[in-house]
Amino acid sequence: MKFIAAFRALIDGITNPERVQRATVETALAVFAVAVMLLTATDIIATNYESADAQLIAESQAMVGPGSLLKQEGSFELSGVGRQFTAILGGSLIRNIVSLVILSALTLGVARFLTDKVYGTSMVLACVSAASGIEVIRGLVNSTFHVAFHTSRAGLHAGVFVDPISHPYWFWWLQRLDIFSIWFYLAFSIALTTWGGLHRKFGLVLGGVVFAMVQVLFGAFTVLAWIMGRGV
Repeated sequence: MKFIAAFRALIDGITNPERVQRATVETALAVFAVAVMLLTATDIIATNYESADAQLIAESQAMVGPGSLLKQEGSFELSGVGRQFTAILGGSLIRNIVSLVILSALTLGVARFLTDKVYGTSMVLACVSAASGIEVIRGLVNSTFHVAFHTSRAGLHAGVFVDPISHPYWFWWLQRLDIFSIWFYLAFSIALTTWGGLHRKFGLVLGGVVFAMVQVLFGAFTVLAWIMGRGV
């Protein structure tokens, strides 16, 4: 029953965030587990889908950010395929688990600072995880664009203005600035604030603040990596 409620929460996270609270805090871990499972499956599907395109492989190998393809040209033996799948699976699991936990912790801190409501850790984890269905849609849509146009520049993000091979650091950051990311942050923030008894407008503010903070942090990391890269 908990996993049924978890899948329902992910649907609510996409269609109507104000209804995520139907999941209750008791099912938070189930929502988190289902979200990680779906995100990881999406990563594997997208990676295998894009790995047949030589241009996408070249762009991926030039980028240093998470989510780059792990396929190496010239490796076709079965053992190599098995190791590759294990690496993709393990890397994706760790990345998705850590990112959801860290984002939940950051959101919890900001929400408590901006409002006078008391939010529990399970409540925040459930909201962030429930909205992850948007990230699943994002991954599938972007992968479709990439394969259709034979470049990772294709998509609904700011990275369309940057060559991923010539400027991998900047592309890795700019591709995070897309309509799906904004939708994701607003969705889980609305789910959280309405669950706490506040109007959805507080969710819009919370989502905007958390989104800006995350992008600034990644922007700072990008600048640091770019500076260090130039010195190599």
